[in-house]
Amino acid sequence: MTPKRNFIFYLFILYLIIVNYSYIEAWSNESNDLEINFELINDRIQDGCEFIIKNLWDKEFNGFFQKCEANGSYLSTLKYASFQAFSALAFYNLYLIQHKFLFLLLANSAVDFLIEHLWDSSNGGFFHCSDRTGNISNVLPEKLPKNKVSGYQAWCILALFKKFEITNDVESLI
Repeated sequence: MTPKRNFIFYLFILYLIIVNYSYIEAWSNESNDLEINFELINDRIQDGCEFIIKNLWDKEFNGFFQKCEANGSYLSTLKYASFQAFSALAFYNLYLIQHKFLFLLLANSAVDFLIEHLWDSSNGGFFHCSDRTGNISNVLPEKLPKNKVSGYQAWCILALFKKFEITNDVESLI
């Protein structure tokens, strides 16, 4: 499977995990019986996690980049509130399933990036996106970071709630 297809498949699995569906990799064999390949599912989740951590996690400034090429080179260094929240929710859920501390650290760091850089302390809500360092004024076009989309706000709220649910750390959300 190519890295791009692997990444797309991983995002699909993350989506299913986040909306609390049980996902099974299923297909029909010659007798049309349902087969479940849990090893393949686990391998794809692990490969997807490794790809995201290696290519989309900003090791210098924290936060997840929006996108990259199939080979991992950056297409954009913008950091969107929705991607921070979505990634945090995915890694929180993976932490709950696999108990890997790295997943908890990544999720917490993504939520911290949301709070520290994308929260609008003047008007409330989360800005749409920022540059790599978290500065919203460097993002072009100028109107883009001032937009606030209801669905993205909801994802951010869910990520904040999930952090509290797992860590019981109210202070870090303020």
